[in-house]
Amino acid sequence: EGAVRITDSATLTLGNGVDTTLADLTAASRGSVWLNSNNSCAGTSNCEYRVNSLLLNDGDVYLSAQTAAPATTNGIYNT
Repeated sequence: EGAVRITDSATLTLGNGVDTTLADLTAASRGSVWLNSNNSCAGTSNCEYRVNSLLLNDGDVYLSAQTAAPATTNGIYNT
């Protein structure tokens, strides 16, 4: 809840089920937000992530279909 700044190459990883509906996310200065799915929302049922606001200022958002960080970039999608 409230303002969350991810900056200076930092990473924020959000898992399925975390409540971020009142969060104001800012990814800046190469900061990144990772939206990680897991087996409970795989297949035809995608994970759903909600935030109050999202500001990108030289930052990135990634959607990962993997349950853990993969050794390669397969299964990682930059949005």
